[in-house]
Amino acid sequence: MVLSDLIGAAQNLYIHTKIRYVMKTEEKEHHHEHHHVYEFTVDHKEPVHKTHDHHISGAEIRKVGKVHPDYNIYLKEKGPGDDRLIEDHDKVELCKDHIDHFYSCKPNTNNG
Repeated sequence: MVLSDLIGAAQNLYIHTKIRYVMKTEEKEHHHEHHHVYEFTVDHKEPVHKTHDHHISGAEIRKVGKVHPDYNIYLKEKGPGDDRLIEDHDKVELCKDHIDHFYSCKPNTNNG
């Protein structure tokens, strides 16, 4: 075997090893993210709902919380300001640091 062949083989081995390391690292990060439990409430009712999904749609919130189809759904925002209106087609990113609170009300009523 020629020295250039050995160098080429070593470079290929290094590249394949690095690719496997990156793939395993990404797999671990995805695995960890997927197994986190996200919690939310709807209309301050028990139980606290739990999911492994990082995002939830307005339609899913409506179904899980048994929200009347004519009511609006809002995400309670921290601090001053208006709460966020959630339409059925909207996707909401759930927070892993606290329980997200959704509530419903008739349209044209003061929210919050």
